[in-house]
Amino acid sequence: MGYVSTKWVKFPSFVQYANEQRHFLGLTSEALQWANLLATPAVKGGGGRLPWTPEEAWEQLRRHQVAFRRLLDALIDGRPTRAQMQVLTEHCNHMRHTIGWDDTPELRRKQAAQRYEDDERWEGLRQKLRSRGHPGDIGESPQRPPLSRYNWHINAQDPLDALYWELHQFLDKEGQSRLRQCRQCERYFVQATARRQSYCMTSCQQKANTPKAQNNAEYQRQHRKRKIEKDLQKITAAKKKLRTQTATALMEEWVLEETKLTKRRFNALGNWEIKQYGHRRVTDLTA
Repeated sequence: MGYVSTKWVKFPSFVQYANEQRHFLGLTSEALQWANLLATPAVKGGGGRLPWTPEEAWEQLRRHQVAFRRLLDALIDGRPTRAQMQVLTEHCNHMRHTIGWDDTPELRRKQAAQRYEDDERWEGLRQKLRSRGHPGDIGESPQRPPLSRYNWHINAQDPLDALYWELHQFLDKEGQSRLRQCRQCERYFVQATARRQSYCMTSCQQKANTPKAQNNAEYQRQHRKRKIEKDLQKITAAKKKLRTQTATALMEEWVLEETKLTKRRFNALGNWEIKQYGHRRVTDLTA
């Protein structure tokens, strides 16, 4: 047998269960449907007759979530306890094959397999073809062969069995080394590729690490600050030079001509000083 690679799913059902929060906030119809679907074995032949109600499935899943998360934490650390693995073993042993043989008479089996026999869609197709000029008789409705008399199901005894069974299959494929917990949102996930991942989603990675946009914004702030400081130094030098030339109060026009700054820029510098210090400092020409 040749090597068959495993296709890893980032959020399998047992991981979704460990991460779930919204459906455990209240006993709603949506939460019941979600819980019952999650507790149904997602394998070929899985399901059968489930020996629990949706309400029982929801309640058991809600009560056991903390313990299940502790098991995943222990698996990530590589130190699951004997008690935790015993719980996994017991739930996996609950999964039983139920094999049966259909003794229904052949005529009834063929009738049950008849497709579209009294289906309105088939009659609607006949009418549609007649309206387009085709003959009214388009033959008998299609027939499929009866299902095999041999059948089987995988039955679970409680709502946790399917999740532990899926976890067992995951560990059996040596998936323990791929089980992760996101550093940002703390959700569990499966590393889908060989490259080690610390975050479940790109958005979490961006939140945890300063994005390029924020780096650029910080650069722009520092650049504006340096330009402001440089312009204020120009004003300081201009005021010092003008005071050596006249004993009267300085005029704003003199300072603008000396520094080559616009009046709008001069006012912007003054507003910046007011915001920073509560009053004008370098741009104050009255002193």
